[in-house]
Amino acid sequence: MIFLDELNKKRELIEENLNQTLIHQLSDNSELLDIARYAVLNGGKRIRPILLMETFQIFKKNNDKEALPFAIAIELIHNYSLIHDDLPCMDDDDYRRGQFTVHKKYGEANGVLAGDLLLNLAYEIIAKELFCFSMKNKIKAFQIIAKAAGIAGMVGGQFLDINKNVDTYEELEMIYHKKTGALIQAAVLAGAYLGGANESDIKKMEKFGQCLGMAFQLRDDMLDWKTGDKLNADLFLSKEECEKLVEKYSKTAIESIFSLENKEISFLHKFTEFLINRAV
Repeated sequence: MIFLDELNKKRELIEENLNQTLIHQLSDNSELLDIARYAVLNGGKRIRPILLMETFQIFKKNNDKEALPFAIAIELIHNYSLIHDDLPCMDDDDYRRGQFTVHKKYGEANGVLAGDLLLNLAYEIIAKELFCFSMKNKIKAFQIIAKAAGIAGMVGGQFLDINKNVDTYEELEMIYHKKTGALIQAAVLAGAYLGGANESDIKKMEKFGQCLGMAFQLRDDMLDWKTGDKLNADLFLSKEECEKLVEKYSKTAIESIFSLENKEISFLHKFTEFLINRAV
């Protein structure tokens, strides 16, 4: 219960700052503000911003001022990707989180623009932060996040998803790493760099983020086990095989953070277990 209370407080902090950011940035356009708030403030888990801030605090305790804008930015990028993934030209989904997708409620053109808006707003927020605090680590964090959102990450993964025939689990795993894992890993690495982690710990957090991303996506597949035209692990794996992979990635992720020396990782450990042990 203590963990869940702490998690809810972290989510409330992200939620409040997302709302205030959108209001501040879009106050002169009430229609766009309504669309953006509908897209973003709709019950998201806030996994990526929490990972970023928690990783930051492992390396730089009791100071979230540097990390919070990056956490807000990465959540805006995540939500932009969801809007575009749902579009008729992509996955063509009518519902997300129990309500109409953005394009279904506001029209396809407004869905495209809302996604563009969130992506560019994220970069505006980070760019503004480059003039504050330590420059080098912020630029590195910016580079990591931008790369994960682009051809090496989400855009590249979506391209493979809609354009390539996937014949093996290894090909599917590559798509999962790019579409889902890259931004999760970026959240962890950005938080570590912002917190001033050394190169040895950066490598441990890189492994942690990569394995957490894969375990999270495979667990998602097990929660939504179906065949059809959408890529899914059940096209190549049995439930037992998928469970073994989740356990393998989870074990490596947790071992990576436990190998950090003299760091307070209790919340991150519990959060990792919470994400990958969701009931099937």
